[in-house]
Amino acid sequence: MIPKIIIMSIVLVFFTHADFTICKFNFGADWDYIDNNRTTETAKAIDYVTIWLNDPTFNTGWHGNMVRWCKNNAKTPVFYSYIIAKASGLGDSDVGGKLSTEGAAFLKNNWNTITNRYKDYASKTATYYGTDKPVIWLMEPDFYQYFSGNQSVKLSYSDASRYMNELISIIKSSLPNALISLDISPWNNDQATYIRSFDMSKFTFMNTSGGRTEANNSRIRMDNDNNVTWSQVSTASGKGIIADDGYGTGGGSTGHDYSWDDVNNLKNRIADGVVAITQKSPHANWGTTINSLKNSLSSQKIKCDVSRIILQDINLQSKKTSITIVKSKGNFTATLPAMHNFTSYSLYDLKGQLISCGVVTPNTNKITFSNMSTTVHLLRLQSNHAATTVRLAALN
Repeated sequence: MIPKIIIMSIVLVFFTHADFTICKFNFGADWDYIDNNRTTETAKAIDYVTIWLNDPTFNTGWHGNMVRWCKNNAKTPVFYSYIIAKASGLGDSDVGGKLSTEGAAFLKNNWNTITNRYKDYASKTATYYGTDKPVIWLMEPDFYQYFSGNQSVKLSYSDASRYMNELISIIKSSLPNALISLDISPWNNDQATYIRSFDMSKFTFMNTSGGRTEANNSRIRMDNDNNVTWSQVSTASGKGIIADDGYGTGGGSTGHDYSWDDVNNLKNRIADGVVAITQKSPHANWGTTINSLKNSLSSQKIKCDVSRIILQDINLQSKKTSITIVKSKGNFTATLPAMHNFTSYSLYDLKGQLISCGVVTPNTNKITFSNMSTTVHLLRLQSNHAATTVRLAALN
């Protein structure tokens, strides 16, 4: 049966600009760009902002300003946690450094230095951003290199899991709602063995780092011997992938990658498990492109963990919201509070498949779903700063 949706109000079609939303495709840009383009359409249209944690401590004039801007503009802060590499000072092997040979030794012998930096970043992020809403922590780009290759000190995948668990615990102690992502090293052609060494229940996402990813190819990167595909990583981990582009070796900008603006490319990558794209250096009109793509992708099934929606939304609520559900044969109706600030709704089944979505205005008081089965569904109501999820089902 095809469900019918009746919204009891006059609905104006518009886009809402809110945080990173699980089970929808998301767009982000780096703080290097947003900081100088805060009032642009791109700044309004994106869902999240990325920043690299390169300094010895949380920089209030850089990281602090970014986190404050995200808080005031309903964007999710996303951190590239490059803490081990920067603390070591060894340099990336791609630019002549020694991380691929001496990184493991530094990690083992300087663990307190590393954990203290994590404590500083996590605690100060909590101070500037708060703890109610999630931040996303992209853990240690090329973490894999410390446990493989020609390292002078040999560490195992078991060591990798142990170190990672401690770092996640530090983050969660200050930011209990943080969402954690495991980095993909696409030059490791045996992703499954590496991924299985971690407790993947601690992770919500996988992510790329280093840019130069492929929107129009099943492979993540076309470098020599980088044969790993998007779907291999998503299948092995069970997680959606946050992709990035627009920069290359050493972090230098490569400009906007227009292949990630092609809706057919995005649909193919979504089918492979990609859930977001970060453009480090977007073009001036990317905001308009994002809004168009969001409309085109609104019915796409995005890889997600529905339990994370419930957990995220419970944590996002600043106060209890009274939503009344009335069930009848083949139908259910959600009655909203007389005064609410919801801007959109999404209906999912328990596998995370999007059934329908739409706009909610201040005048919306009821949303009715017709021709529905008795299967339990999840109705998510989103505002610019919070969200609520309720379970509901029709009667026989």
